[in-house]
Amino acid sequence: MKALAGVLVLVFVILAALAIVHPLEPSALTRAIGFSNDKPHMKHAIAYFVLALLALVWIRFQTNTVKT
Repeated sequence: MKALAGVLVLVFVILAALAIVHPLEPSALTRAIGFSNDKPHMKHAIAYFVLALLALVWIRFQTNTVKT
């Protein structure tokens, strides 16, 4: 599960960077993930960064196991 959380962190950080830089052409897929306008969407970038932080918290809780 730590690997999945790590992949999610990378994906969300990449999506946040794409939301800020905004390099994609408008299409149905880019509209669905919030990149289809002519200006950057900071709300989407913030949401993606928050999701990345939550995935990092998930990693932290996965590594905090009690050994008996």
